Amino acid sequence: GLEIAQIVVDAPERESEALELLATYLRRARILVSFNGTSFDLPVLRNRAVLCRAKEALRALDTLPHIDLLPPCRRLFRARLPDCRLGTIERGILGFRRVEDIPGAEAPLAYLRFLRSGRREELQEVLEHNLLDVAALAALLPRVAGHVADPLHWAEDDPELLASARYHHKRDVDLSIACLERALEMTRRPGERRQILSQLGRLHRRCGRRHAAAEQWKALRDEFPQHDEGYIELSKHH
Repeated sequence: GLEIAQIVVDAPERESEALELLATYLRRARILVSFNGTSFDLPVLRNRAVLCRAKEALRALDTLPHIDLLPPCRRLFRARLPDCRLGTIERGILGFRRVEDIPGAEAPLAYLRFLRSGRREELQEVLEHNLLDVAALAALLPRVAGHVADPLHWAEDDPELLASARYHHKRDVDLSIACLERALEMTRRPGERRQILSQLGRLHRRCGRRHAAAEQWKALRDEFPQHDEGYIELSKHH
């Protein structure tokens, strides 16, 4: 099962104590997972650890491997979502829908009210929001990892297949080609089909598969005779 622990700084003078507690968790960790942590969470934690002289926490933050899920989510899902905020990804990809959740932008003000008043109820909705964020990451990580490892099984539409093909074209050419071929079967959009045929021709040529490349250039010429790329590449081939 999933266990979630939240470290709360309930008074400014206890920040060092909170960072020491964080270090105990980090020492047991094998990897850090975040959503936009590269740009926000980790720099903030590093700065606070430096200011509070929390050497153990700083050492762990600097040495642990880190997966920031925002960049792969942007690459894989932006074509089918209005934006790549975590809440949008929860609804559109994971099928989660939060009820009566405080917006993330309002959480800092709610926390500030708690520090000023000391009333725990001011903090409760922030804790619930954070809990849902972490639970969403726990569900999102295997979804993204599965998609990267096996896009032919996980990709749900042609834009995701195209994104996977771009991701793998330097790592696994055969998998990239398979993603493009599946996307070509799925899409009827002319601009996308032209792009896929062109990419397939280039990848086959890069692998030395001259006949397969020529087949893609021929298909490109026949399907888009008003464009010159298919003619030019076939002339180079011959």
